[in-house]
Amino acid sequence: MNYNTLTQVQKRCIDAYIAQRPSLLQADTINRKEVEAIFFELHAARATSGVKVGFPSWLVKTKELQVGRGLYRFPRPGADMAAAVAVVKKQETKKVELDTSEEDREFFKDLADFGVEVV
Repeated sequence: MNYNTLTQVQKRCIDAYIAQRPSLLQADTINRKEVEAIFFELHAARATSGVKVGFPSWLVKTKELQVGRGLYRFPRPGADMAAAVAVVKKQETKKVELDTSEEDREFFKDLADFGVEVV
């Protein structure tokens, strides 16, 4: 799902999010907390002639946009959505490798010795 394939309502939502947080113009992903925070900021601004944008459930419920738990691709204008997934997956893999301690490695080795497959 790219910016060009979004509906008019979805594009208006993305544009409002970028207007609220200009850093999203360069971002490839967005997390659930940030989606909610921006939504509530926009919702509060409605009283003073702010943009009327509903909660983007299409963004957080679409499997195509989900990268990880609570992390979603942000279909900004000009984004290369395929590259965004590859970069995030690579970062997650590195994080998992760095976070494993010697105790964890021994635990997983014991599981493998007893035939328990961890995916």
